[in-house]
Amino acid sequence: MIYRRHLFAAAAATAGLGITSRALAQTPPPTSDAVAALDSLRMGKDSAGGVLVAVRGGRAVAVYPWGSASLPFDVPVTERTLFHLGSNAKFMTAVAVTQLVEAGALGFDDPIGQHLPDLPPSMAGVSVSRLLHHTSGLIDYFEVLPDWDRPQTREIVVAAMKDQAVLFQPGESWSYSNTNYLMLGWLIEALSGQSYADYIQSRVFTPAGAPTARADAAQQVVPNRAEPYEVQDGAFHHAVRMEDGVSRAADGGLLFSALDAAPWRTALDRDRLVSAASMRRMLTPAALTTGRLAPYGYGVFLERTRGAPFRQHGGGVPGFISNWMTWPEADLSILGLTNSMARNAPSLTDMILALAESLQPGVSWRDMAPAGDGSDPRTRALRSLLERPEGAPAPDGLLGPELALRPAAQLRRASGLTNLAPLERWTMGDGAEQGEMVRYRVTTATAVRDLVVGWTPDDRIYWM
Repeated sequence: MIYRRHLFAAAAATAGLGITSRALAQTPPPTSDAVAALDSLRMGKDSAGGVLVAVRGGRAVAVYPWGSASLPFDVPVTERTLFHLGSNAKFMTAVAVTQLVEAGALGFDDPIGQHLPDLPPSMAGVSVSRLLHHTSGLIDYFEVLPDWDRPQTREIVVAAMKDQAVLFQPGESWSYSNTNYLMLGWLIEALSGQSYADYIQSRVFTPAGAPTARADAAQQVVPNRAEPYEVQDGAFHHAVRMEDGVSRAADGGLLFSALDAAPWRTALDRDRLVSAASMRRMLTPAALTTGRLAPYGYGVFLERTRGAPFRQHGGGVPGFISNWMTWPEADLSILGLTNSMARNAPSLTDMILALAESLQPGVSWRDMAPAGDGSDPRTRALRSLLERPEGAPAPDGLLGPELALRPAAQLRRASGLTNLAPLERWTMGDGAEQGEMVRYRVTTATAVRDLVVGWTPDDRIYWM
C-alpha cells in the first residue's frame, strides 16, 4: 500500500528524537565509516526506529539497527523486529500469482473476470498481466475508501468502485493503483481455496525459508512486531491502527524482519519459488499500446544505473515505511525498514545508498557528476513542469499521450527547486522509440533526490 495523507494520530507516546544505534549479535554491523555516515544521516531527524540489512552472496553481510520498536517500553530494534513492508509486498503477491500460472490455474492474459465473476465490467475485463504491471487504468480504491481503520472487504470495494470511471483503457498508460494488487489477492484466494495470508505463508514464505515473515493481523498480538508512529508538533504519536483485514491485504499486508532478507533473496536467485523463465517475465517492463515501455515489472521498478540493471520499490502504511534496492550484477540487495513517519524523517533512500557505497564504491548514482548543467531543452522543459503552481496543468505540448491521460495531480512538483541536472540516461527495449529514461538530480531547499523521467523521441514526457 502507498501511504496516504488521511492518517491521524492516536495516543501520545513519549520519546526523545536522538535514539542511538544498537549493535546486533548475529550479523556484523557495517564498517565504522559506514556507521558514522548512517548515524550522521539520522542526526537531528525524527525516527523512532528502523533497520537496514544488506544481502550479498546469499547471506546478510551487514545489519544496521537503530532506535526503538516500542517507545513507551524502550524495546530496541533487533534483527527479529517485524516491520510492515507496505507496497514492497506487491512483488510477493506477484510471485504467488506467477506460481498459480505455472500450475495451470490461469494465464497471464486471462481477463480477471474469467475467475472472479462478480466484478463490474470496468474491472472484469482487465487482464492479469495488466493488473501486475499497473497498466489497468483502474483508480486507486484508497481514493474512494480512504480510511485505514474501517473494513474494506471485497464486497465494499466492488460496490465503491463499480461506478468509478477508468483513467484510461488497459495498456494505454501506466498509473500506480493499489486496486490492482488488491484484486490479485482475491484471485489468489479464489484459485487456491486458501486465504491470501495462508497461501503466502505456506507457498511463498515457508518454501523461501524466511523465518519470521508473515501476513499482518493488526488487531492481534504479533510477537516482535514494531509499534507504528508518526510525528506531530515535534512529538511521537501512535499511528492509526489499521483494520484487521486491511492490514493483511494483498496490496501491502506483509511483515518482514532483517532475518528474512537473505533467505528471500536466495530463494529468488535460486528459482525456488518460480522458474527462471517466469522470473524473467516478472522482470520485463510493461508494454504500452503506444509501443513504448514503462520501467515497471510485476511489483518492482526496473531501472539502470552506472550502465547496469537496478531494481527498487518503496512502501508505506500508517507508521511504517520500507525501501528495497537491488543491484543484480553487483550481487547486492539492501532493505530498509522503519516504524515511523515524519516530515523530518531520515531518508531511507539516502541511508541505503550510503550503505551500498560502503560495500561497493561507485555502485550507485549518489556521487555521480552531472551529465550537463541543466540548460538543455529537455531539462528546461522538465523544470517548468516541476515549478508549475499547485493545481496548474502541464505546459502545452510537454506530455506524451501516455502521461496526458493521467490526472494532473499525479504529475510531480518540486517546491523550492534550486537545481535540476541530468545524471545518466538509458534506452528502453530496442531503442529510443520505446522510450529514453533520464535520471535527474533534483535539489530543493530541503532535500536532494533523484527523479527518473521517460522521454519520447520528439521530446515529450511519457513517464515520471
